[in-house]
Amino acid sequence: MNSMKRVLNLECLFATVVFAVAVPIADSAELAKAISQSENEPSALRAAISTMTEESLEQQYYHFARIAHVQELLGRRKMNQTKAHLKTADSKRLEKFVHDHALKRLRGKWKPQAAKVARTILEESRKHQFDPLFLIAVIENESSFNPDARGTSGEIGLMQILPSSAPWIAAKVGQSYSGPTTLADLCQNIKLGAAYLDYLRKRFQWNGALYLAAYNMGTTNVVRHIQRDSIPRVYPERVMKRYLNLYAALTH
Repeated sequence: MNSMKRVLNLECLFATVVFAVAVPIADSAELAKAISQSENEPSALRAAISTMTEESLEQQYYHFARIAHVQELLGRRKMNQTKAHLKTADSKRLEKFVHDHALKRLRGKWKPQAAKVARTILEESRKHQFDPLFLIAVIENESSFNPDARGTSGEIGLMQILPSSAPWIAAKVGQSYSGPTTLADLCQNIKLGAAYLDYLRKRFQWNGALYLAAYNMGTTNVVRHIQRDSIPRVYPERVMKRYLNLYAALTH
């Protein structure tokens, strides 16, 4: 516990200073106050963190990771424009929005699985330190939340994963894979898609435009674009438009 607190302590301090989040989502008034003062008095944040439970620390750590991902996607200028929205989007509101969105967008025979799909989106976002609205934006762009969607190259399911790519993704993350039937499972599809995005994110050094483009066209094609001093923009811009629209819906 103590070693974990020390690690998360440093991570929280780093995130607070770098991303300048004045008042994060906190279940501790003392922590919120300490964070607002942290740039001038980091010891206040350390003192507040030392009194928190491991569960609270994990929640705070993920909050900062999510904020970092938002900035990674938007850049500092747009991040400043979105910061007010982030402060109003507390964790409970965000979770409810994800559940409501899944319930609204899944149709027919798939609607009873909405709660499970929403839970998977939230769990995989936390696991890979994504903003859950990012995963929703990708799903919307790929399949419009239609699990029966099939791509022109044989892509399957919510996150439109190729059966040829799925086995190595599954092996990489230790997930069982039984062929296309695995991709037809809504939650397994999301898990594999999120794992692949996490791989691409690291492969392209946290450059949102590049790893989103790679999800669409593959790493080889993105590398070729980079070699020509060109960044693919059509697919990333489509996803980001959906992403910003989701934030607008969340905070209004």
